[in-house]
Amino acid sequence: MYMYKILVVFLAVFMIDKRCLGTSAPSYLAKAQEINAIRLSEEWPRLSVSSKLNRDCKEYARHLATLNIPDQTLYWTNEVDEFGNKDVIITDHIAYPSSDPKNTNYIESICEFVNESCALYWYSKGGLFFRNHLKFPSKIEQSLAGKYTAMLWKSSKKIGVGIALKNSANKNKRYIMVVRYAPPGNVPGQYKQNLPKFKLDLNETITNESAFVKNLYIPVLLLNLLTFIVM
Repeated sequence: MYMYKILVVFLAVFMIDKRCLGTSAPSYLAKAQEINAIRLSEEWPRLSVSSKLNRDCKEYARHLATLNIPDQTLYWTNEVDEFGNKDVIITDHIAYPSSDPKNTNYIESICEFVNESCALYWYSKGGLFFRNHLKFPSKIEQSLAGKYTAMLWKSSKKIGVGIALKNSANKNKRYIMVVRYAPPGNVPGQYKQNLPKFKLDLNETITNESAFVKNLYIPVLLLNLLTFIVM
């Protein structure tokens, strides 16, 4: 059932991106709407777009573009594994440094993209890792799970998105996106009250790597998303 929810969210995200065709660069507002569409699919409150957070995110995205970080593996890219089978490589762009890991004003997620929706990837793969009981998660799995929970953190009220062209001389048009949520999520001890409905394994402690089995309500999801798309 979770895959049905991802499919419906994907359709909502597609409709949002379609509205922004014809622009010379990806729209930061469209990316914020994608995240709100995902939150709406979980019957969660929308985030208000903050002009200040937008400015700060854009400034930091431009800074990251000056670091000459090698191109990252794009989400949804089909690769051939050692056995000759094509598969989607699970990745995350952890090469990009956080602006200030010790700040208490916001929580931050960063990605590199061309056309792909970072938010949808965080939701699908990050949600998968968060729901599964990973005893020894890799850095990528931890990062994706953390981006998933940050995006769906109920107590967060505002969002900021900044997008910068990675390399103007490169024709592949890769972009760097910085997303910030405030107040920050992923606060230890507050996961139960800040994440969508789930069933808690009482033998586990709630952490970034914990996993939950969600109660999905597809009819309500479809109604809410159809309402959002029509608006």
